[in-house]
Amino acid sequence: MKNEESTNPEVEELLKTGGYAKKQIYAGCNVLRWSHRQRFSKGLSLIKKYSPSSILDYGCGDGTFLILAKDIVKEKNGMEIDDNQLRLLKDRLKDEPDFNFHHTNDILETKSDMVTCFEVLEHCTKESIENVLTSLKKNCTKGGTVIISVPKETGLTMVGKQTVRRILGWRKFGNYEWTESYNFVDFFKMLFATEKTQVPRKYYEVEFDGGKYETCGHYAFNWKSLKLDIQRHFEIEKIEYTPFVLPLGVLSSQVWFICKNN
Repeated sequence: MKNEESTNPEVEELLKTGGYAKKQIYAGCNVLRWSHRQRFSKGLSLIKKYSPSSILDYGCGDGTFLILAKDIVKEKNGMEIDDNQLRLLKDRLKDEPDFNFHHTNDILETKSDMVTCFEVLEHCTKESIENVLTSLKKNCTKGGTVIISVPKETGLTMVGKQTVRRILGWRKFGNYEWTESYNFVDFFKMLFATEKTQVPRKYYEVEFDGGKYETCGHYAFNWKSLKLDIQRHFEIEKIEYTPFVLPLGVLSSQVWFICKNN
């Protein structure tokens, strides 16, 4: 991402070998590429602000965020549920001693000053959300910082996102032609969603290395309801939005919960 998040050629080369990075920060769609780059920029700015000595990225995927943070924080740890993804990560970064990767079931010996979880919880069942939040708390130092980002799928943002997804689906871009459609009642509920709004979500079974898990897309994900779950585990210091800095996150596509592990 030249002249944006990274100016280090070595980081650029590492990024380009990641599957998620190709779909996000190097996406063929300008809107998607811009939105994802803004998201990663926000995460990096928070690392710089809090200056942790160690970071754990839960649900690290292909390691894009940790690679971008290569020159910012010394000790970088990632957790991932997919064993195949872990094998790819360890192979790609085998010559990088400051990176360590673990399965989400692993019990880590040391805790991190900052724990991040980006664009993960929207894909989890209610039970899985509780398990993830428990893991974030367990792996963060006392008084450490926990940063959670999720997509905003309510209000006018939902209308905009659904419109863009339909256009990309018609163009057969990526997997967008399989975007889930709202019925009128659910659409209306999510348009005016509150913390108490409940719309049934659509779950699918996926398999990782022999293990079966339930997951879901963005359909009916209510970040306002998630806020209540987060508050049971952490002290939410601030809620921010990207890519637009507007009151109440109007038109923004991501929500950021900046928390303390007290």
